[in-house]
Amino acid sequence: MKGGVRSALQAFSALFSADLGMKLVGVALLAFYTRHLTKEELALLPIYDMLSTLSLLVFSFGVFPTLLRRLPAALERNPDHARALATTGFRLAFLSACGSAALAWTFADTLGSWIAEGQDAGRYLRLMALGFPAVAARRAAEQVLWASSRFSGIARVWMARTVGSVLCAGLLLWIGLEGLVLGLVARDWIAAGVGHVLARDLFANPFRPSYPTLRLVRESVPFYLEAYVLYLRAEGDQWLVATYLGAGPLGTYYIARRVYGFLFGAFQSADRIVATSVLRRREDSDAVGQLLTRLLVLFSQTGIPAAFLVFGLTPTLITVIAGPTSQGAVVPSILLSLLIVIYLAQAPLSRGVFAVNRPRDRLAASVLESVLLVGSLAVLTPRFGLVGVGSARVLSALATSGFLFWLVRRVVRFQLPIRAVGTSVLLGAAMAAALLAGQERAPELHMVPLYTAAAVAAYLALSWLLNRRAVLLVWREFRPTGRAAPDTGS
Repeated sequence: MKGGVRSALQAFSALFSADLGMKLVGVALLAFYTRHLTKEELALLPIYDMLSTLSLLVFSFGVFPTLLRRLPAALERNPDHARALATTGFRLAFLSACGSAALAWTFADTLGSWIAEGQDAGRYLRLMALGFPAVAARRAAEQVLWASSRFSGIARVWMARTVGSVLCAGLLLWIGLEGLVLGLVARDWIAAGVGHVLARDLFANPFRPSYPTLRLVRESVPFYLEAYVLYLRAEGDQWLVATYLGAGPLGTYYIARRVYGFLFGAFQSADRIVATSVLRRREDSDAVGQLLTRLLVLFSQTGIPAAFLVFGLTPTLITVIAGPTSQGAVVPSILLSLLIVIYLAQAPLSRGVFAVNRPRDRLAASVLESVLLVGSLAVLTPRFGLVGVGSARVLSALATSGFLFWLVRRVVRFQLPIRAVGTSVLLGAAMAAALLAGQERAPELHMVPLYTAAAVAAYLALSWLLNRRAVLLVWREFRPTGRAAPDTGS
């Protein structure tokens, strides 16, 4: 297990480093945008993300989850079959995005009057549509690299996208808002090109017979509805903010999601590795159960305290990123950071359901979360604004975690490490509360490192005293080779 954890740690480091670099550049660009754009103009950034992601769903019939589920085993058993499957999947996804782009181009004025509140919004949406096929090509390359565990390749695609992001600022200054949108489109075409260069050996010759398209569509249809459900879970909050509150609050919510974005990038890196690790063991339920238990302990001692640390520093981070005029984003950002704590505990359960349960079980979990999310958003957003949006996401994620636990326990026997996770959550929450109180009483930037160091030191000391067994288990996974760490109990 240790060798697997070591290789997983290396893969996580590659992905997280690339994501961290991307997020740091994104923070610098956001600081630039908030000083050059109004909140309504800033809303063009999340609108592009929302529409380009939606473009992958309309005609793709759930091909991306199918590729991830089938390619890892196919690459080991029959590489030629796997390449044919990957090629057909790419064609289907790319043509789907082209069809979506045509629809967006045709109805750009109608859509723009709904979500962008601007007379020129249709023009910007038509430019955005040019990037939809690039997003599909990039995602297809990432899925194939992910299925083959080439995480360093995914990191390079992300770095290429980061370099492309810098074009957005330059084109904004040179051309204006049209330049900003063209920069977003160019960024995705650059990343798509790099992705296909890195994954070219995993695609079959496009001029030779490949996997039958209709057969792939039939196999992917069970994931088609789930793709929309997952989209609602990921982007439904932004659509409802745009619908109920308008483009200005959508720009504020985009700022609130930046701190969450830092944490979510790390979570996605870990989740990708968890997915491939669990999928390789899907034929052995006992091995899956042991892996899920160890992953829950590992996340409880690493990711969860890190998420609470960022949670506690949110007011300072928002001020540094977007300036003191963006304090309306602080409370929504805190709630979204809490969401990452839930996702970290949920990730092993979700991937366990994906690997060993029937596809309809995962669909049921996704439908439950989406129904709860959309329903609570519809109730809370008009009344509480952005705070209601964050609260709705937290409540729906908590309910779904319990349902996922019930689903996976029906198929896999594993021990839930209640003490390890519970102690970490309680200590992390206390650390975050202390940091928030410190920033309330002494908001000066030079004071923040002092009470941050004190809060972290207190967390580490209490964790050693109260949660020693879990700390030692994590130490054994990552320590250098040599004598085993003594098990001193808890």
